[in-house]
Amino acid sequence: MQAFFWFALTFMLIILFGGMPTNRLSGTFLIITIIIAAVVAFITRRLEKNLIAIGDTHMTHYSIAIDGPSGSGKSTLAKLLAGRLGFLYLDTGAIYRAVGLYVHRAGADLTDEAAVEALLPRLQKISFGHEGGTQRVFLGDVDVSDDIRLPEVSLYASQVAGHASVRAFLLDMQREFARTESVVMDGRDIGTVVLPDASLKVFLTATPERRAERRYQELKGRGVEEDYAQVLADIKARDERDMNRDVSPLRQADDAVVLDTTDLDLDASLEALARLAAERLHI
Repeated sequence: MQAFFWFALTFMLIILFGGMPTNRLSGTFLIITIIIAAVVAFITRRLEKNLIAIGDTHMTHYSIAIDGPSGSGKSTLAKLLAGRLGFLYLDTGAIYRAVGLYVHRAGADLTDEAAVEALLPRLQKISFGHEGGTQRVFLGDVDVSDDIRLPEVSLYASQVAGHASVRAFLLDMQREFARTESVVMDGRDIGTVVLPDASLKVFLTATPERRAERRYQELKGRGVEEDYAQVLADIKARDERDMNRDVSPLRQADDAVVLDTTDLDLDASLEALARLAAERLHI
């Protein structure tokens, strides 16, 4: 329609200022006028398409959803992948851990949804920062990055995450990041609930034993003494709770790519993820 508008406008302006000749050259005049108008319309249309394409390029945002069970390495790999791609990394697990820690410190029963829901309006802002290349998690103005990684907080997170009111409360916050940034998110229901239209969905998994070993080494590296058998038991119990909860249970999205990292080290796992991103997103 815009091309037709410019064609008609150009044609009328030439007639208006050039006049309509009545001699035998009128046919030639009309042909030249039509050609000029058509060229103007064509150039206008091409410029319009180029401007739209440029606008679309700047507005394109990609989203990568990484789901999987506890201890599968989601957070570590998602963070590394986001850094490689230049995307924003959003650790949704850390968000739920922060909520669980907040509810616990408030003295409420984490299994009582009504009690937990009553605390949500007073929940301090959860935000992320960086220090020395490491992502930090803040509850209000307090850095809780180390506190939320304690073994007991994993249980708190699982308990509050099972409440529909908590998940609904946090859903818009998580989606807002994806509306304004290219993001990598990890969790248990990112591809199925939070970002059902994600550009790439990955279901990351490994055997319970391998995941327990990784978690055990992580805790040991932070100076936290924990028995391996207990870590394995906690992993299996968390799997059971996450897969069988009523609200947003852990499950693989129908269109997700399964990546089993049982026999892969960190570097090999990251390379596998990066290849998937390159293939699916063409970046």
